[in-house]
Amino acid sequence: MKKRTHWAWKVYFSLFSIGTLLNLIILLSGESSASQYYQILAAFKHSYLLYYYLNVINVIIDILSLVPFFLFVFHIRLFRPIVWQILFQARILFFLAGHRYEWQTIRSFAYTDLLSTILAIILFVLFVFPSYIACFKYAFDQKKLFP
Repeated sequence: MKKRTHWAWKVYFSLFSIGTLLNLIILLSGESSASQYYQILAAFKHSYLLYYYLNVINVIIDILSLVPFFLFVFHIRLFRPIVWQILFQARILFFLAGHRYEWQTIRSFAYTDLLSTILAIILFVLFVFPSYIACFKYAFDQKKLFP
């Protein structure tokens, strides 16, 4: 008998997928405040384009991470776990390196209003962290998921 995932994971996957795809569209549009931030940085010093490229790689990895998340939600085994483990580690690395604009925004919030900073971080964690849990479980706990 095939294991079933709780309906909340399916709802969350749908919402998270929409958010991730919107993030890609915003990046591609070039009209977002984040895109303008990277353009201004590059205007001052060309080597600051590295931050933009890290952001692009981060968005691509987030899109790719929808695959193991989908596989986790619907209990489908695909490829060896090492593939998903590498993707998970890359996701964490580029999460830290590819969000320069967001880190600066949080930093500026911290200088102006600490309560807004805390609330923004909590909302961000509540929206993003479960996807990391699902991808981690799919990458590292496949023996439990697929007995």
